[in-house]
Amino acid sequence: MRGLPLLVARPVWAVCFGVLLFSGNVGAQVGGPQATVAQLNQQAMDAYGNLQFPEAMQLLQQAEALCNQYNLRGPALARTYVNMGMVEFGGSGNNAGALDYFKRAVCLDRAVMLDPLNSTPDVEMLFKGAQSQAQAPGGCGGGAAPQPAYPQPQPAYPQPQPAYPQPQPGPATMQLLQHTQVTQQVRLTPIPIFARVNPNVQVGQVILFYRTIGERIYQQVPMQPKGGGYSAMIGCDVLQTFDPTGIEYYIAVLDTANRWLGTSGTEAQPHQTAIVQTLTVPPPAMPNEAPPGVCREECPPWNPDCNSACKQFGDLCDSDSECCSGLACIGETCTQTDGDGGGGGGGGWGEYGPHFRMSINAGTGAGLVTGGAEQPYNQVSDGSLTVGTGFAWSKFHIRAKPMIYLPVAKLAIGISFRGDIPMLANSEDAAVSKDRPKPLPLEPSLLLNVAYRIVGSDDHGGFELNALFGLGWMNILNRVSYQDCPPEIAADDSDDISGAEDLWGHEFKENDLVCKEDTLDNDGGWDGSDARSENFFRKSGPFGIELGLDGYYWFIDNFGINFGLLADVLMPNFVLNFDIQAGIAVRF
Repeated sequence: MRGLPLLVARPVWAVCFGVLLFSGNVGAQVGGPQATVAQLNQQAMDAYGNLQFPEAMQLLQQAEALCNQYNLRGPALARTYVNMGMVEFGGSGNNAGALDYFKRAVCLDRAVMLDPLNSTPDVEMLFKGAQSQAQAPGGCGGGAAPQPAYPQPQPAYPQPQPAYPQPQPGPATMQLLQHTQVTQQVRLTPIPIFARVNPNVQVGQVILFYRTIGERIYQQVPMQPKGGGYSAMIGCDVLQTFDPTGIEYYIAVLDTANRWLGTSGTEAQPHQTAIVQTLTVPPPAMPNEAPPGVCREECPPWNPDCNSACKQFGDLCDSDSECCSGLACIGETCTQTDGDGGGGGGGGWGEYGPHFRMSINAGTGAGLVTGGAEQPYNQVSDGSLTVGTGFAWSKFHIRAKPMIYLPVAKLAIGISFRGDIPMLANSEDAAVSKDRPKPLPLEPSLLLNVAYRIVGSDDHGGFELNALFGLGWMNILNRVSYQDCPPEIAADDSDDISGAEDLWGHEFKENDLVCKEDTLDNDGGWDGSDARSENFFRKSGPFGIELGLDGYYWFIDNFGINFGLLADVLMPNFVLNFDIQAGIAVRF
């Protein structure tokens, strides 16, 4: 709790002495009224230490009533007022009430001091302020009694009329300070505060105290002389950081000795400014000045484009690029210009808004391929071979991706055609006549794509980055290595050679590739000797999911480059493939 002093345990003897000294109303007869007042103060501060603030104030009011009943002045009543000030400050945060109690205590006993066990730097500063006010000429002439923030209990003692003079009301606050309350302000717009001070008063400083709704501690800002008064601004830093629903504030006038002369509003009853979307009153402004412009909203990491909209006439700005077309940033305000220069909502790109984009690019990549039994299309030996799990190049592919911009901000949909090119350059592949399907010269894939722009803007050039999602029919070729027998070209057709089928293990035609005879076993199959490394393009798919980053850089309105980093998962013939690509892009 703000302002609550740190309490330490009281000595045991003090508590024992209090128990013996006081029981109900007997204290008035045992030890005299001064001892009872001291005991009530002790009990009050014990309750204060236990955060029982109303009980503490009730005990102190009983002590005050007892002082009035027995006409006790000086240290006894002064100590009671000091403790009342402590409870007002630490229990309810009522600085004004605490200051008044401290001042009344000092006026009764100039030697009274704070209890060091209950004191804090904030309390000491407030107490010193009370001492300064009391030492001023006429400082102890009176003042309004402080108003506690919580309901007041009725004291157990009768309330006789006090013997000391009653405080007389001072001059009205409005005779010292004139201020028109700011009742409303638009969200994320600075709040101008202006006040006039009686010119016949010698002013040391004028301070604005403010806090957002829900806070306990007031911030303070010195108000500066301006236009025959004093002004301050609750600025964008506060409004952007907290985005409050309202502001509470009050204004204090101090003399050259930093003694309070008066306030407009108080800490306990401050002025309130509601933060609204639409004003129902004239916009607040300094005298003879235009109302302040809207702050630039702080963009969250997931929405860096929240300020992409251009600023209108009269809005605050830092550069021409922030202003809409036909406006320029002059004197930190978007202002109308005669020409087309300046402004344009972002680097001179005007109001260009594309509806369609198309990219054509090429790339390469690699994929994680699962191992297992395979029978490659260019395998010379008979039977299946085992391929190990690992990464394999996907060689070369091309891609065409038309996309349409949606009315929904930052979204685009389209299709992408991808073609894998195996580049079968091995002449031996053509000599294999076995009935095994080869990859097409261009293995096609077709996906439905959705893109979400995370960086950049549709209406101007420069860098743009999209998150891309795709789903559809996919075929990806990965170049996989395997071991096979050394081949030779068959010289005669097996249909014309008696026993040749048994010898070679399969039917063959003239010019077919077959395993060399000296590498065959007794069953006519390859015995594993003289192995050679061969490659084939393994096809994965045909169902695939794609995720990636799709980037652009637009040199002009209609032309730029496209680049991307994509990841594809294909099944049931599994592969996890990663591609990089680059090419050209157009938009209209």
